[in-house]
Amino acid sequence: MIKQRIALRFISRYLTFGVLFLFMFSYALSEAKELTEREVTTLITEYLKADTSSTRQNEILSELKTAKPILAQRILKTALADENQRPGVLKLATELRVPGLCEIVKKYIDTEDGDQCIAYMFVTQDRSALNFLFDIWVKADTESAIFGLISIGFESFSGCNINLLDKFYNQINDETRGERAKDILCFQLGIIGKDLSYLKSNWEKLRNEYIKFARTFSIAGQDLLLLPGLRETETGVRKVGPNYSIEKSGGLQINLSDSPQTGDFILKAMVYIGDGDDCKMEVYDTNGCFTIRIEKNEWVLATDAGLYGASLKRKDWNVIEWNVSAEKKAKKGEAKLMRNVKLFINGENVVKDGLLINDKIDCLKFYGECVVGGVELIKK
Repeated sequence: MIKQRIALRFISRYLTFGVLFLFMFSYALSEAKELTEREVTTLITEYLKADTSSTRQNEILSELKTAKPILAQRILKTALADENQRPGVLKLATELRVPGLCEIVKKYIDTEDGDQCIAYMFVTQDRSALNFLFDIWVKADTESAIFGLISIGFESFSGCNINLLDKFYNQINDETRGERAKDILCFQLGIIGKDLSYLKSNWEKLRNEYIKFARTFSIAGQDLLLLPGLRETETGVRKVGPNYSIEKSGGLQINLSDSPQTGDFILKAMVYIGDGDDCKMEVYDTNGCFTIRIEKNEWVLATDAGLYGASLKRKDWNVIEWNVSAEKKAKKGEAKLMRNVKLFINGENVVKDGLLINDKIDCLKFYGECVVGGVELIKK
């Protein structure tokens, strides 16, 4: 049985600061030299030793955040069998988001490490693990700690697939767990604060939107939608799964002041466009901004050099990429740094020789009718 006080404190830590962990991991990954699997194994072995100080463990954790998570999988999978090492193993697996451990972690859900097991499953968002947690939730006593922990997890991490949402919907009339099922659905669907009657009367519409808009994209770089600087308008924006649905009156801003932009990188966004023509994306640097908008069923970028266009995909996801080169002096004797910018929209090279002058990209803004997801910065 999980001890409620310890469990709530532990899971709350990961749910409250989970986004920060992801951001810190992404930042470190993009800036530091990548470790090899042998180096990762050596560091983890030292971390798990009983006589390793907490100061040294924090140093090791910082180093491990520069490595690809998959490199820690083999040693952590083996170390999970050691009861004494398991708490440290689960902490590392969770903070590093190491994939592929859920089948083993499931075995320890009823031990004293059960709270850490739950935290790991939510952070990694493994589909089979989320279904496993639902199966526990639907049978658990609603007054139990594990019911509360799993409920908090589903009310804090987006990304359930539609089949899992259907399972929660089938519980909304249950006398003991129906209210919690409603709260979980409202969070996942981006309609927090709505009552049960609203959910029931709009279920089919909300469900169909979720299927279209809650797509999970594979992130190869730093997930910019997890940055602390994310800002959305008070109205006209709602979260649908991991993505953001923006209405005509809405807007979403992603501040990039803490995002590493040295060397070559790609700034990428996935944008779903329906029937409207109000969507636009703005990329701001120190001297102004590039604005991409929709005009006559095309993406259009207007600059001093002319008007550039690219094909638009209706009722589909559009891929927008800003390919930025490393810094270089514009001309001999000039202080400003010049960077070449290439713009690709749905694979078309729209702009080949744009310039980003002095400093770096400050922020991205999205307006109008669209859904935004998969926004990332990829170091080359």
